Amino acid sequence: MPRYRPHALRILFLLIVCCPGIGGQTPFERTGQVYLTVFGSSDMLEFGVDAGNVLKTGPLGAPPAGGMEAIGFRKTDNLLYGINPGNNHLFQIGRNGGLKDLGKIGLDDALFYVAGDVSPDGKSLVSIGSAFAGPDVHLAKTNLEGGNYTTQFVPLSGAGYMRDIAFDPYGSELYGYDGMNRRIIAIDPNTGATKPLATIGNINNIFGLYFDAFGDLYAYGSTQYGIVDALFRIDKTSGKETLLATGPAMGVTDAASCPFSVGFKNTIDPGTALPCSELTSTYTIANKSEQPLPGVSFEHRLPPGFHFAGTVQNPFGVPVDTLSVPGALSLKNFNLQPGIWQLSVKLRMGDIPKGLYKSQAVLRGLPVLHGKNRLSDNTATAGFADSSFTRVNRFDEDSLFYNWFICHGETMELDASAYGGNVRWDNGSTETVLIVSKGGIYVMEAGNTCESVVVRHDVTSASCPFTIAVAHLFAPDTIFPCSETIFRFIIRNDSGEPRYNISFADTLPAGFTFKKIAKNPFGGKLKTGLPPGIVNLEGLTLKVGKDTLDLLVEAGDLPPGNYLNRARIYDLPRVMGPMRWSDDPATLTADSTPIHILGTQADTLFFTDTICANTVITLDAGHLGKSFLWDDGSTEPTLQVQEEGVYHLTLFDGCFPSDVYWTVVAGALIDIAPVDPMLIHQGEQITLDPLILNAGDTLAYTWTDPPGQSLSCLDCPLPVAMPLQSAVYGLKVSNSICQDSAGIEVQVDQTRRIYAPNVFSPNNDGLHDYFYLQSPDFGIIRSFRVFDRWGNVLYSSGSDVFNDLSGGWDGNSRGKPLPPGVYIWQAEVEFIDNTKKVLSGEVTVVR
Repeated sequence: MPRYRPHALRILFLLIVCCPGIGGQTPFERTGQVYLTVFGSSDMLEFGVDAGNVLKTGPLGAPPAGGMEAIGFRKTDNLLYGINPGNNHLFQIGRNGGLKDLGKIGLDDALFYVAGDVSPDGKSLVSIGSAFAGPDVHLAKTNLEGGNYTTQFVPLSGAGYMRDIAFDPYGSELYGYDGMNRRIIAIDPNTGATKPLATIGNINNIFGLYFDAFGDLYAYGSTQYGIVDALFRIDKTSGKETLLATGPAMGVTDAASCPFSVGFKNTIDPGTALPCSELTSTYTIANKSEQPLPGVSFEHRLPPGFHFAGTVQNPFGVPVDTLSVPGALSLKNFNLQPGIWQLSVKLRMGDIPKGLYKSQAVLRGLPVLHGKNRLSDNTATAGFADSSFTRVNRFDEDSLFYNWFICHGETMELDASAYGGNVRWDNGSTETVLIVSKGGIYVMEAGNTCESVVVRHDVTSASCPFTIAVAHLFAPDTIFPCSETIFRFIIRNDSGEPRYNISFADTLPAGFTFKKIAKNPFGGKLKTGLPPGIVNLEGLTLKVGKDTLDLLVEAGDLPPGNYLNRARIYDLPRVMGPMRWSDDPATLTADSTPIHILGTQADTLFFTDTICANTVITLDAGHLGKSFLWDDGSTEPTLQVQEEGVYHLTLFDGCFPSDVYWTVVAGALIDIAPVDPMLIHQGEQITLDPLILNAGDTLAYTWTDPPGQSLSCLDCPLPVAMPLQSAVYGLKVSNSICQDSAGIEVQVDQTRRIYAPNVFSPNNDGLHDYFYLQSPDFGIIRSFRVFDRWGNVLYSSGSDVFNDLSGGWDGNSRGKPLPPGVYIWQAEVEFIDNTKKVLSGEVTVVR
């Protein structure tokens, strides 16, 4: 529902009881009341939910002129505060709609403030400022203390349009409903940060949010696309909504509540039981008045035949009294501390008649502000302060039988809650609900000394949906002219029962003739006097399941191609639709089924093919027929030939024989001349330049590189090769008609060619002053060391290359010349193919 803007009327729906005035305004009592604003009326009404889970209202008074939005309950003075959307004035609202205009509060008059609530500490009214149709702009905090009513603004993150907001009374969490994106939002009121929760259902909408004394979040809105108003419970963690009650559509636009009250709930488990069973009655009491409440009493008058059987949990420090009031449970004069408390007792039923047994507990001695007394609320219903009940079942028979149906892949719940909590399934489960996914017999036993029953569930599982379908095939689906085939119709009846007096009709493709019915398990009668291309059967009986109707059909003298066919069955029950078309099961869509006609377009066919030197080609007539005779007497569909010439074939398929002539001609010659092996040393390059003879107009090269990344190109005529090991490169050349291939071998000499001098004279005369390793090959000297004859390291270096004078040894050790003599050197060398080798030797130093 859209938000209505200035000058629209609003109504207040109030679930309230009133008390004496404070400061000129009459405050509300704290009885868990709920307030709503409604468009289009001049009355103030009371909001509630009756015993039938239907929303109800009653007249309470008149709203302020111009309407009211962003309403919230303030616990410090027990009054409502809201904003008039016509002038953005702050209003104070008392009992029976008593109004006080508190004036301007610094809001932005260009924005509208329709979502609001009073903070749990009562210090400020928090509202959302938004453009006419959204998005939200900021969060406005109006100070309600001191009488100045100043406002501070906090920017809001995210693009949305908040319909209403509500504070959790048990913390500072703020929740809102974003109508633009249809989801509950968690809002940080200090920073304006928002956290989106789940999107609500498509058929639902939300107009207002409020909390109760237990900290549970509720929403007033609509369902069924706005046809009826609705009350929802909201999961604060996920944001998902649960429908509780519905009522007439009234145009609600805002909601607020007084959660600073005493809440009282009663749950009886199980809700349905057999006589002589034991029940657990749990009473949950929320004291959100934020102060101890002394002198409170509890009383629950039990239904006839119900008796106290023991205490499970009692946090109030006074015993359960069953004597003071006959047939009742009592706790007298206890102190109700702030918080949420649970009293839990066991009850036992006698051998009582079948029926619905209602009862309601009451809290007495509450302060006047909290309404003096509070009736318990049944958590199993959406009603406000309604009685709890137990349904007592008795059965005329001790054995019950049920039949169920489920579709394959689905599950269903077998619910035993009607038989009480003492149940046992044949698989050993004692849960009241058994989830099944397969057909079978499921037996449940329940009862006690007073009543017992055995329930048998017969579950049938089948494919779904329940329908009638016709699949259409051909056997065979590929034929020649003047031959026969079966038009097969697979009829499946999954509707759950036989179908009678069904008709079948098929108009065959042009050139096809109906011969006879080859198979018909459906009965009925073939209609006579029709053209040979039309088949019509009447009075068929389609039993549940699947069976096949076969028609024998002959193809005429037809040209090759695909021919489509689609039949139909009709005279079906109206609820199933008037007819079904046949479907091709080989496709995903519902469509006609093709039959393929082979053969030739003429009595004589001519083909031309090309043969290259030193090759064999295959003449393939398989697509032309099935009965063959070549001139050499062969009856195979293919013929292999090695030379030029004209080859003749006779086809015997179809209505008449056909002649086929293949003319085989020589293709343009292409040849790669033999290439002798080539020798290189590792690390060297060589150009591959084979001789190619080509009689064609084009020439394409394709090289293969077994070592990988050792050729400069793969499609050029003269690639450069640099293999690190011996390799054979493949070459394929083509002139677009013929091709040839060859292998070109490149042998790699991996001998390590290294020269190390055995004497040098480091005397700085420019001749033989350095010792270094020399080689025509590529290599990296990873380490080089010089030792004396006792193994001491005199010199070391690393990461040098061959033939590098600057990396050589100058005969010094630690900067000092070594004396003449014989020294030992050792080097670790890594070669271009990543292999490593350790070399060593002696060198003599002379000076």
